[in-house]
Amino acid sequence: MPTDDTHLDPPTILMPVQPTVPQPDAMPGPGLPSGMPATVAFAGETTLFEQRITSVLAGTTQGLRYDLADFFVLDDRTAELRTLASTAKRHARPRPIEEAPGDLTALAGEAVVLEDDELMPEFGTPRKCGAAVCVPVASDTTIHGTLWLYCREPRTISDPELQLVEIVAGRLAVELERRELLKPRTTSVASVTPPEPARLLLPTDALQLDELEVAGQTDATLALHDWHTLADGRVLVYAGAFVGSPGVKDEESHLTLQAARIALRSHAETAVNAGRLLNRVTDTLSEASPGGAGVSIAAAVVDPNTGEGSYALAGAAVAMRVRASQQQADSTDDPPVGWDSEQRHRTAAFELEIRERLILAVGDPRQLDARRARRIVKVFADVTADNHRRMDAWRAMDAAVRRAEAAGAPFDSVIALRRK
Repeated sequence: MPTDDTHLDPPTILMPVQPTVPQPDAMPGPGLPSGMPATVAFAGETTLFEQRITSVLAGTTQGLRYDLADFFVLDDRTAELRTLASTAKRHARPRPIEEAPGDLTALAGEAVVLEDDELMPEFGTPRKCGAAVCVPVASDTTIHGTLWLYCREPRTISDPELQLVEIVAGRLAVELERRELLKPRTTSVASVTPPEPARLLLPTDALQLDELEVAGQTDATLALHDWHTLADGRVLVYAGAFVGSPGVKDEESHLTLQAARIALRSHAETAVNAGRLLNRVTDTLSEASPGGAGVSIAAAVVDPNTGEGSYALAGAAVAMRVRASQQQADSTDDPPVGWDSEQRHRTAAFELEIRERLILAVGDPRQLDARRARRIVKVFADVTADNHRRMDAWRAMDAAVRRAEAAGAPFDSVIALRRK
């Protein structure tokens, strides 16, 4: 039986490569065994997108023991749900959204789980089957469509299995957003100055809470910080920075950061803690990212009413808890998210006391380590009790940033929480 941490092996993903002139000795010969794929030297992004989506659906049906899968996207012009990809030989017909109650339920944020055919007429299942599940495919800003999985016979669909389906839906959202970013622009390149990637990755909503203060700062181009209020009232905060290898282009770096941001926000709604959240992001990004590309992440999910929450770290990331009576720093040996598809991340639970601060930061893997993290947090040991009481999230963040620079480990991005 799968658990919330069960790893669903993602399919192999093809990435665009430059066309090359084939050599005679590199061409497949007539004796190639039947069914063995020949190497393709170049494929356009549209073809690769279709291959990725189809491979994701095929891998999901096989891994979770379903028979068919449909990925529907919502056409804004016609208000119809149209098949974008399917494992069936024939695509389901386009359906007006008002005639698709199951999809409407999913698009409203609630998964549809049908373990037998009793309620299928009520939910308008697109295909005849014995059991089905439907989940939304959406990012934090865009509702894209729905993912349906079908089984010929009635079956039990467990909560851990449903969570794996939601991970797949998050992956599909990443692929759609990636395709949009790669679409050619008609505007002249010479007439437009492209925005810095970091400016596209800053928080998109204002956080106005009586119980929490949040401050963030990003200094590196390929880094981000973000906060987001979840449907259940919890708050997601994180800092992230791209970690690549020689030869990875800036465009690919930006795409990887965007994918991480989408995955973090989409999976946070159902993740029970920060470690499970990073596990799901790892599952989503491990094959979507270019070879050698990853993201250092320091993420936390906290209940503003009680101060209870958890954080998790990946790559060159640190977490610092700061109180008048005690200061502590935490780091990790885990690789950046996206480097190892089998990596499972540790969760650290906490309860923020009144006026306690939590600082999350990411930086250069060659500089930001456990030793320097301990040096950085010591800056708060010399602060008087009165100054601790007056130190808000912005002042705490600024003190940590300045100490990090002095310690030779400047932050690429940092975010600070303070419980009022």
